[in-house]
Amino acid sequence: MARILMMGLPAQVQQATIDGGVINRVRVGPFKGIDEMNKSRARLGEEKITTSVVRP
Repeated sequence: MARILMMGLPAQVQQATIDGGVINRVRVGPFKGIDEMNKSRARLGEEKITTSVVRP
């Protein structure tokens, strides 16, 4: 998460329970629009950080 914050992107950690185990996931956003989201995803990809889109 520190790498994402150092890139200047808003991020937060959320815990989730999956199949009885707890995982931590980093959520980035919110974004003002699709263009802003896509630019951020591209920047994360350049840093070899895998992304997926989760809509509210």
